[in-house]
Amino acid sequence: GYLRSLAKEFEESTNSVRVELNRLAEAGLLLAEDEGKTKVYRANHMHPFFTEIKNMVSKFLGLDDLMERIVRRMGEVERAYIVGDYAMGIDSGIV
Repeated sequence: GYLRSLAKEFEESTNSVRVELNRLAEAGLLLAEDEGKTKVYRANHMHPFFTEIKNMVSKFLGLDDLMERIVRRMGEVERAYIVGDYAMGIDSGIV
C-alpha cells in the first residue's frame, strides 16, 4: 500500500500512518521499498509471525470482506475472480 492511500483508508494523518509503518518496518513485519519518489510497503512473508497475523486478519475480515476491500482499493474493476484452492472451497490460507 501507499502511504497516502493508507492514511485515507484509515482516516488518519499521513504523519501518524508513517510513524506506525516505520515501526512495523523496524520490527520486520513490513518491507519498505522506494519506487521513485514513492515508498511502498509490503507484508514481510518471511517474518516468523506472518502466518499467524495473516490468519488473524482473515478470521477477522472474512474472505468476502477482504476481497471487497482489495477490489475497492484497485479502482474501477469490471470483474474479479477467485481461483485455486479457495475457488474449490479449500481454505489453504492462500488467496
